Amino acid sequence: PTEIAATLSAARLSGGHLFVIFEPHTYTRTKALYDNFVTSLLAADTSVIADIYAAREDDVYGVSSKMLAESIRERGGRSIWSGEISGGDDEFLRIVSYTAAHTGVGDTVIFIGAGDINKAVELIELKH
Repeated sequence: PTEIAATLSAARLSGGHLFVIFEPHTYTRTKALYDNFVTSLLAADTSVIADIYAAREDDVYGVSSKMLAESIRERGGRSIWSGEISGGDDEFLRIVSYTAAHTGVGDTVIFIGAGDINKAVELIELKH
């Protein structure tokens, strides 16, 4: 979360809408740093929260990406969980389509995560 905050602070200097796509890494890490993730992501104008990249873990920790997005909204931020975006089964394709529809010239889009969020970046590269 500290690095997310630093990245978003630097990105804020570019002007325009700051749009962040975040893929949390592991349930244990997401649970342990939950409040810090919410606080750091509030610095974005909009955050899209992808499903947690489980790596080696099972979903037994009582935390989810949907909860993160809801907590950000409860604190006054603008956030959406990828599962709330319509458009098919491919999570990253939905995220890319949503991002394209909600950003424009001069906006900054940042992808943050340690899982397979690079698949969304590759989809954007294919569209251009």
